Amino acid sequence: MLIIYLILIVGQFALAYFQVFQDPNILSFIADLSFVIVLLLLIHTFVKPRAQVYVYAGLTLFLGILMLVFVLYGRFYNEIPTYHSLSLIGEVGVVKDSATSLLKWYDWLFFASILLLPVVLYLDLKKVFALKPFPLKEVRSE
Repeated sequence: MLIIYLILIVGQFALAYFQVFQDPNILSFIADLSFVIVLLLLIHTFVKPRAQVYVYAGLTLFLGILMLVFVLYGRFYNEIPTYHSLSLIGEVGVVKDSATSLLKWYDWLFFASILLLPVVLYLDLKKVFALKPFPLKEVRSE
């Protein structure tokens, strides 16, 4: 299951990254992607196996929405969204018609995980692929 969601999140991340940055640096992409992989491995290690499906699903949905917002912001304002610029979004006004005209067909790929969620939940319930958490080594004191 980790592999399925890793592929989905990497796909979402790559789609957003190469749309926001016109001339992307592959090394910075790999560095940013390593953060996502470490986050998934931490979830896989510390979250109970029964709850992992829901955590992964929530994470992909949240990241899909967040990345779509970043892509649309970049298309609308022709700049990379920053924390300061995102804090001023409430002052922008009504831009619904302009923002929806910026949507492209492949923007819906950010939500591909929603279509796969019932399949993954079914496979998890049937124990088709049951991944065990990474074992944490115990420190023995002698």
